[in-house]
Amino acid sequence: MRLIATATLVIASSSLFANECESNFAKSGNAFTGTNFGSHVIVADLDAASALGQMRGILIAEKMDVLTEDAETGTLLAEQRATGATRAIPTIVTVSAEGADARVEMLVKTEKGMFAKAENIRTYMCELLAKMKGGEEGRIAGTTGAQRQNQADTTKQDVFLFSRQIADEANKNAVAVNARHKGRSYALKGRIDHIMEDGEDYNVSFEV
Repeated sequence: MRLIATATLVIASSSLFANECESNFAKSGNAFTGTNFGSHVIVADLDAASALGQMRGILIAEKMDVLTEDAETGTLLAEQRATGATRAIPTIVTVSAEGADARVEMLVKTEKGMFAKAENIRTYMCELLAKMKGGEEGRIAGTTGAQRQNQADTTKQDVFLFSRQIADEANKNAVAVNARHKGRSYALKGRIDHIMEDGEDYNVSFEV
């Protein structure tokens, strides 16, 4: 009976966060200038550091990359990985203390020229925020999440498209390129132009 009651409590808590997120959801801007989608929830009995750690773990579990994190300001920048024609979408999380509770804000920014349905973004954000937990369970999840690292996998990509992607990212924000790709593995496919010996290594140049 105790297990059933605990499970019911967790489900009710997740539903509460989802409803709170939907009520607080807001949109500003448009596809021609860039659009901001935002919402927030209040997680009871949770400190800001644990909330930030939880969000890190939640986002990485959803195969997103955490690019930057600042514990002092309670901010975290993550993004979904670009795949083919799908561009990377940044998600900014900000946590702050409200008494003994934690306020968790989420902001999704789309670039100008990108069209996104508000209902799709709302569902995406609220499903993430609904995973937050308070109390001792939330503090344990925060400690575990803070230690998680971006998932290592190998992205297969055409070398020409990859070179164009890097160039485009560098034109928009050169600082973010290293943070976005450091530690990532790519399997690049293309025609090799030449191979040059460099000490114990080899530099491979592709025709692009």
